[in-house]
Amino acid sequence: MLRMVLVLDEDYRGISPVIGVILMVAITVILAAIVGTFVLTLSSQLDETPPQVRFTIEFPASDTLTIMHRSGDSIPAAQLNVVTEAPLDPTASVTFIDAAGEDNLITAGERAMYQRKGKWEGEYIRIIWKTSETGRSTTLTEIAAPH
Repeated sequence: MLRMVLVLDEDYRGISPVIGVILMVAITVILAAIVGTFVLTLSSQLDETPPQVRFTIEFPASDTLTIMHRSGDSIPAAQLNVVTEAPLDPTASVTFIDAAGEDNLITAGERAMYQRKGKWEGEYIRIIWKTSETGRSTTLTEIAAPH
């Protein structure tokens, strides 16, 4: 009886390394899939870098804000937003979309003008760029209005 157990034990001795190899291959495939997904996701986000641009912001009147694209990349007008705590008058303003040419791009030399309802009182004005693909946003310029 003891001899039969040894013979059966010898017959199954090769199965353990085979199972170990199968498990190692499965773990390697799963890890490769996870790392591949992470790298592809990260690389797609790198394609959406914010534009390199310089704006000048002036306050020619107590209720007016002028933003001029001085230099840098051309930006689709629909991707630019002016954000402030102050209430803006959309009917008296010339937005980036209004200022863009037929190509709908804001390029060096083009300007937008925003009219505030009332006088500027130190509110912050931000020019925000929003990606068209993921909707991620970045502040390109920020300034405080005069008091």
